[in-house]
Amino acid sequence: MTTLPSSSRVRAPLTWGWEDEDVSEAVKVATPLLRSFLGPPTPYYDNDDPTNASTLTTPAQSTRNSLPRLSACLHPPRFTLPAPLATFCTSDPIERLRCCYGQSYRDTVRKAMGKFDTPPDFVAFPTTEAQIITLLDFARNNSVSIMVYGGGTSVCGGVEPPSSPSISLNMKNFDQLLDVDSESMLVTMGAGTFGPQVNAYLQPLGFTLRHFPQSWEFSTLGGWVVTRAGGHYSTTRTHIDHFVNSLRVITPAGIVQTSSYPYSGAGPSPDSQFLGSEGVLGVVTAVTLKVEKTIVSKAFQNVTFPSFSQAHKAVKALVQLSLTPSVCRLLDEMEAMITGLSKKGKSTLILGWESPVENDQSLSVQLSRALKVCSAHGGYYPNHDPNAASAKDSRQATEERKGKDTKTETETETWRSNFLAMPYIRDHLAWNGYIVETFESCCTWADFEVLHREVKKAVIAAINSYGGKGLVTCRFTHVYPDGPAPYFTVFASGHAHQHLAQWDLIKKAASDALLKYGGTITHHHAVGRDHSPHFMKEKNPLYLDSLRALKGFYDADNVLNPGVLLSSKL
Repeated sequence: MTTLPSSSRVRAPLTWGWEDEDVSEAVKVATPLLRSFLGPPTPYYDNDDPTNASTLTTPAQSTRNSLPRLSACLHPPRFTLPAPLATFCTSDPIERLRCCYGQSYRDTVRKAMGKFDTPPDFVAFPTTEAQIITLLDFARNNSVSIMVYGGGTSVCGGVEPPSSPSISLNMKNFDQLLDVDSESMLVTMGAGTFGPQVNAYLQPLGFTLRHFPQSWEFSTLGGWVVTRAGGHYSTTRTHIDHFVNSLRVITPAGIVQTSSYPYSGAGPSPDSQFLGSEGVLGVVTAVTLKVEKTIVSKAFQNVTFPSFSQAHKAVKALVQLSLTPSVCRLLDEMEAMITGLSKKGKSTLILGWESPVENDQSLSVQLSRALKVCSAHGGYYPNHDPNAASAKDSRQATEERKGKDTKTETETETWRSNFLAMPYIRDHLAWNGYIVETFESCCTWADFEVLHREVKKAVIAAINSYGGKGLVTCRFTHVYPDGPAPYFTVFASGHAHQHLAQWDLIKKAASDALLKYGGTITHHHAVGRDHSPHFMKEKNPLYLDSLRALKGFYDADNVLNPGVLLSSKL
């Protein structure tokens, strides 16, 4: 069993990311653009409010200075712990504050306003499965809810405690490398392992997971599993599901250890019960992963299109011809401009293939084929030979392009940096009074054009209804032969003291439109509390009854994450 040293960087106590992260340059790019479209932001606080720390550089600094005042406002624990639990549970105010919310826009605004109405009474940091079992037994016998925290990066209310007595369960001590089967390319890790730790364990072994959600630095392996997180690959292995070999889960009814087969046709998959269960069935303690050889070859190209319509048709053609790029991220005109990928506001497709084979010439062949498809749909790509149809031709084209692709690489790196910085930028913009949030879905190609048009129309109508101004951008995060996963970002002005209500209005309009025009309520953000009403509308009633029955079997007293995914009532 191997454990890595923890990072020396300090995580922001309440806001997104590292406390010392500097995103000032990205903020300088985004803010003038938003001001030109939306006007100046309207703060949600009074200018003479003593809690307002907006003059500080970052939201992280604001909350750090506010911690003493916020801690003093918390209600004391409403129950006492027996001695066995007291050894690994704390009522430390900062830990309780940290576990009040995830990282959605609603969470950000409530943190900034100092609204911490339902903090957990305690935060648990178990180090053994026996301690988790003791904790669950106590919860069952004392009507205490257990909220499994993971990395706390939920954007849909997945970690928010109920108003009743609760304990937040932090799994960060379950972060060990437990087993390596190099021959089978299987690696077992604790569920509390964070993304960078996963990488650090695998790199010396010559392996990689290639699962990089935007929350990668701050989310955990167990969190990825129970939310069916989407990751790096835009096609084929798009979700953590594809990398899970087996699971170990502690439930109130007992321990479940699923089997480690490459595949089994013996009935429904036990793993699928817990993938996407969002902690309502049990606590995942260990995950055996199907890992891959380290990537050593890459071939990338940005392609611009005259319109988003032409671009999405090119993407559809690509995946339906069984061209499966590792990266196939399509940004509409405004998204490309805001993220710095296209200063001219052109819809841009980032295409890329990856391989564990040194100097893999097949990547250039696949890229050339894809670029021919893009060209047929109006795509433009400088410094690439669209007629390179063989490995030899591709090698020659690659040699000719050396030294000429700096601009493409710089643009892609800028986009990648801004992509990873976006949660920081969102916090900054929200902290200063803009409404900024995302939502995503998945639909068939047949439904996409209407869904795209009507969802944007519904969001803008909701913003206009309260007299605001707004923008809605769209990108594809993942694509399939039968449809895309569109990801929308909303930028809107708000009225003082009404930002939350106005966002709720926008969110409902968007969610209603997604279901009405053929989309799912979520492709990879999970359900949590926020999406639960639309999840209930989306799924078949008989299926929901079966899910409630499964919840009742594993957690008859409803102590695990009540109100998340399913209604509180069994």
